[in-house]
Amino acid sequence: MLKKLHPLSGAVYEVTENNGLVHVTSRDGKTGVFTEDGYWVQGELGQADPHMCKWLGGRQLDEDVFLSSRFRDTKLDN
Repeated sequence: MLKKLHPLSGAVYEVTENNGLVHVTSRDGKTGVFTEDGYWVQGELGQADPHMCKWLGGRQLDEDVFLSSRFRDTKLDN
């Protein structure tokens, strides 16, 4: 599972399955499900950051890419 806190809004973005859907929970507890492009699918939360949705819901790099020196400081929340 990938999970990130949005640095500005404080919303939590999560991907639980590899189906391209991103679950977003706002600071006030509203939830919504969005595609990897940021389009609303369901829930009371009607908007999300499309860049965060793409970052978490889009195609992920292979593990060996993270082992290269270029991405040495990149951390994943699992």
